Amino acid sequence: MLSADARSGFLEGLGGAAAMQYAVASRLLMDVPACLKEHDEVVVRRYLLLYTFPLLEMCGLFRSADYADQLFWALLQTQVGVHLRYLDDLIDGDVSPESVATRFQATHRLLRDVRHALNERGLAWSARQDDIYGQLFEFEAENRAGFNHDFDSMWRRVSPLCVVADTYLLNSTDESLLLAYREYLAWSLLQADCDDGLKDFGKLVRTPVTRVIRTVTSRTHLDWNAGAGAIAEVKEFLDHRREVLLAKILPCPLWSIIVRHLDQAFSHEEVST
Repeated sequence: MLSADARSGFLEGLGGAAAMQYAVASRLLMDVPACLKEHDEVVVRRYLLLYTFPLLEMCGLFRSADYADQLFWALLQTQVGVHLRYLDDLIDGDVSPESVATRFQATHRLLRDVRHALNERGLAWSARQDDIYGQLFEFEAENRAGFNHDFDSMWRRVSPLCVVADTYLLNSTDESLLLAYREYLAWSLLQADCDDGLKDFGKLVRTPVTRVIRTVTSRTHLDWNAGAGAIAEVKEFLDHRREVLLAKILPCPLWSIIVRHLDQAFSHEEVST
């Protein structure tokens, strides 16, 4: 999560870039966690800030005068994000045995609440949504089978975050920004993989970064210098992708500020996604 100082700088940046976005974002930062107070506030704010705000901006929702509508979509996307966080913890075995059942329950309730809220608006969760959502499991199966994924397919690892924009808000969003959102997801995932690269290698966790490390080591024993060098090469690639991404999201000042602050946070190891 962004540190307190980074969050403060982020909000100041929003104020300078777009007063309307600043006002709505500030309000959502209070109201969405209040609606999800049974969940870890750090996790809720992380997904609201990093993955919901860009979606709201690219879909034009920050320009809306209807705060109830803004809150509805912000809450929905953040619930999907927290659901994904819990699901990822379960898949990776990062939940203590005594907490597995309660985590499964919380994960199920979040997705149930999302579908219920959509149904109340007359919006169905159908095969189209399931196809996008299910990319997460297909990606995970491929990854565990040893398949190497390229940058453009990395979004599938967090595909539930794409359901809202790619279906319900599709007509409100420019196609180029939809693609940019997927690139943003891939970029942030690989940044986190780099920060955890040496630790993940030691734990035998399979990620694109640990695969790169294995190609420059003995595959069983970590050469720290070679491993660090491999991570540095991936970071250099991500620096280039950041500039490409920023060029694509020029119409979205809020999102651009998020990217810059997230990049700075990763550089100082202040963030975890």
